[in-house]
Parts: sequence; C-alpha cells; structure tokens
Amino acid sequence: MRAYGLQNPFRLSAQATRQLGPEHSDLTVYGETPWITLARMATAVQLRSGEHFVELGAGTGRNLLWMWHYKRVKATGFELIPAFVERFREVIAGETSVVMHPHNWFDVDLKALQGDVFLLVGTCYDDAHRAQANTCLQQLPVGTRIITVSYALSARHFLLTSSFEAAFSWGKGTVFVHTRL
Repeated sequence: MRAYGLQNPFRLSAQATRQLGPEHSDLTVYGETPWITLARMATAVQLRSGEHFVELGAGTGRNLLWMWHYKRVKATGFELIPAFVERFREVIAGETSVVMHPHNWFDVDLKALQGDVFLLVGTCYDDAHRAQANTCLQQLPVGTRIITVSYALSARHFLLTSSFEAAFSWGKGTVFVHTRL
C-alpha cells in the first residue's frame, strides 16, 4: 500500500473511469477482496501449489500477490487502469511468477493462458459486459475452475459446484464456484 501514498486506489479508479469514457465505467470500478475471502475462494476451488491463477480485472494486484505468496501458484492478472499496472510492476520488479498485463481481458485469448483457476469480480458489470464475460469464459478448456462474484455463469456451459456469502469492501456478496463443462 506504500506504493499508493496519498493517491488511494479508489480515487485512481474514479480518475481512470473519467479518462476511459462511459463505455468502460462498469469495468473500472475498484473494490477490495479481503484476504479471508480469498482464502475461502482458494479452498472452494481446491487451488493447489504450482497451479496457475488468473484474475480478470486485477485492480492493484493485491489478490495476485496473496495467491502467489500464500498459495505458491503462478498468478496472472489483467487490468485496464494504467496506474495500477505500473505500480504493481514496480512492487514485483523482476519476479516472473506473478504478472499483470495492461489489457482489457475481453481482448485476451484466455485459452492460451493455460490457467487452472480464473477469478472474475464483475459485480458492477452491466448486462452487456456480463453477457460478454460469459461468452469469453466459454473459450476456457473443459475442467477449468472459475470463481465469479455476485452472479453465476450460464448453466449451459458451466457447472455451478458451490456458492457462499463472503465479505468484500462494499459489503457482503455471493461467491459462485463453477467448472467449465
């Protein structure tokens, strides 16, 4: 958090939302997932050391760092807010097992990432972006585990294996655990 000094992530997110325009306003909302909630998510998907965790909309990268450090996984994130990506890269300088890319994850070939577990906290997504997320996640290989917050994915392409209520910076939310069919 020292990397943010007097510019807190919530303020940086609001600035990025204004700069990127209204078509991205629901993609740049910043919120934080408490580490106890991350631990519950990792347990729910049976995340194992050596696997590859991918966060779609990684914010400051704190979830990536937690998963990488405590779960000993490779961690990859995608984030639209340039200041978040730049500061994250300064923090992890030289580490190759945890990375963040300055891209809209909708434009990424998710299958090529070879991720084992994907996390999407798309709580503020509008209906169009929620539908786009569902379509993009369908390109993942069968058996991939996917965690979403606030809404479940289409039952046609994903098996909902569990759900639970958890704490977030904005209050309680429902966590959904899926497996790609």
